[in-house]
Amino acid sequence: MKIKFSITLLFIVVSTFTQLFAQGDLFITPRRIIFEAGKTAESVNLANTGKDTAQYTISLIHYIMKSDGSFLEISREAADKLSAEPYVRFYPRSVVLAPGESQVVKVQYIKSPNITTGEYRSHLYFRATPKPRPLGLETSEQNQNIGVNLVPVFGLSIPLFIKEGKTTVDITMADIKLESVPNSENNTLSLKLVRTGNSSSYGDITLIHQDLNGHKKEVGVVKGIAVYHPNEFRSVLIPLIPDARILNHKGKLIIQYKIRECGCTVDGKITETVIDL
Repeated sequence: MKIKFSITLLFIVVSTFTQLFAQGDLFITPRRIIFEAGKTAESVNLANTGKDTAQYTISLIHYIMKSDGSFLEISREAADKLSAEPYVRFYPRSVVLAPGESQVVKVQYIKSPNITTGEYRSHLYFRATPKPRPLGLETSEQNQNIGVNLVPVFGLSIPLFIKEGKTTVDITMADIKLESVPNSENNTLSLKLVRTGNSSSYGDITLIHQDLNGHKKEVGVVKGIAVYHPNEFRSVLIPLIPDARILNHKGKLIIQYKIRECGCTVDGKITETVIDL
């Protein structure tokens, strides 16, 4: 007699930086939803890029961002007044996609007269439904053993923001350190993005070396760096391009953080810090 244990492994990917997001056989666009300036409806496009029919259930989950940029799932109760869940409706709640088939999920912002100014955030979560394994596939020899069936379950989530009223954000930089990588000629730059205001920030970091003659060269870039409200800062480590060797050159290192998307009046604002080498 075979004793069979079924263990479900859950893999969740949180999208913070790609415009078109794919994981496994599911392709999602857009990668972020923002309700602001009177916007009340959004469409999320799903596509099955695989060879098999797949089913996904859709729900809302909640995360907090840790200081290193990683995410920790929390309960709806822990999210409390920062959650967007009370103000959001979406349909359908489940989709079945044949190979090459697509589906649109409608998301609506239902404004409450009691909502106050500020940012509210949840994540729209797409969870793959495991296929049931047909019975009777085991051989008589296998039935004499103890087996473990590992069932991987993949999940994707995209952030959903509500920006109600006037939202603001400001980013400054602190604790900037330029260091060499041991046993290598490469350099890394570490810093903290310090956030103030009542909104999250989303943007890109660019590093530019300016030599003593004023010539500039891009030596590092990291795109899609978010600092979520209410976090006060986020630590970032940026590798410089291998041939930069900034520590062996004089001049200046220009560090720019460009706010690409925050749902407020400072979209496109560049925060710049310059250090002497």
